[in-house]
Amino acid sequence: MNKKAIIITVISTLALLLLFYLVLSTELVTVKPETAGNISAKKMEINKAPVDPQKLEDSYKAYVKATISEYENLLAPYFETTTAAEAEAADAAASTTGTMDADNLEEQLSGLSRIKISLMDVTVPEGFQELHIDLVKLFTSARVFLESQEESDKDDNLALLDKIKTDYPWVNE
Repeated sequence: MNKKAIIITVISTLALLLLFYLVLSTELVTVKPETAGNISAKKMEINKAPVDPQKLEDSYKAYVKATISEYENLLAPYFETTTAAEAEAADAAASTTGTMDADNLEEQLSGLSRIKISLMDVTVPEGFQELHIDLVKLFTSARVFLESQEESDKDDNLALLDKIKTDYPWVNE
């Protein structure tokens, strides 16, 4: 046999093997219509665990209170009101201890990230979705402030916190 005939034979054999493989693999993956409905029904049974709305609301409120408290403790050094002289003294101290402030900033950014991640794991009761969105905005705004150290970003963040406390007075309890 010449070279051309050998190449054609090898390619034909590979093509047949590939075709055979594809036919077998599609049969393994195919879901029959009569069983497809059963799969989604089983998923719905798993996801439909009974939830007591009052318990969910109470646990969410407790979570929000603890989260706001943790947030305020984390950023307390930035939100304390100071006089101009105290601010200058703090700036002078910060310039001499730059690495300590960088470590503190890193710790605060890490704390904010931890809080935001925990927000994503919480089941939000009906009627509290807007609060949850406001909390995400609050922590995002805090990160922006910590990274920029701009007074306007600080004011925006404090305004968001005040809005949450005004709209949901139980947060302060």
